Amino acid sequence: MSRSKSLLLLHIIVFLWGFTGIIGKELQFSVYVLVLLRMAIALVSIGVYARVFSKSLKLPGRDIFKLLVVGGITAAHWLCFFESIHRSNVSIALSVVSTTAFFVALISPLYNRKKWNLKELFLGLFVVVGVSFMLRELFLAFLLLFLRRHSVRSTAYLFNAFRQHQ
Repeated sequence: MSRSKSLLLLHIIVFLWGFTGIIGKELQFSVYVLVLLRMAIALVSIGVYARVFSKSLKLPGRDIFKLLVVGGITAAHWLCFFESIHRSNVSIALSVVSTTAFFVALISPLYNRKKWNLKELFLGLFVVVGVSFMLRELFLAFLLLFLRRHSVRSTAYLFNAFRQHQ
């Protein structure tokens, strides 16, 4: 892929992430309704794609189960993302989303039973440190969230508690 095409795709992705956050903040639906609408749009889009390109959506039962698990994880991710936007703001939520690569690089080898990629961990750690400089309190709360496996609501409460003590 050429450099200009890669940069164009990067800008489109950044726009879509930012726009998703802004729409999530501006729409006055509950977080659950937002995620339900998002999943419904995805389902309809997949159906239209399959219909237009004559693709079959038939899958073995085992694959359906895997897709349901991944869908549940994705729904939980979007619930946490939109809840964090409702409790704080779009820029903080998107800053924290940028740390995803680090946590994927950290957790993925455990799941796939492979060695850690030190380059990915090192680069991801740079992102986490950068975000921590921008959002010290939220980074600490996010790290506590990750370590203690709490929900985003806990992160928002911790973030507000840290802000009030300053």
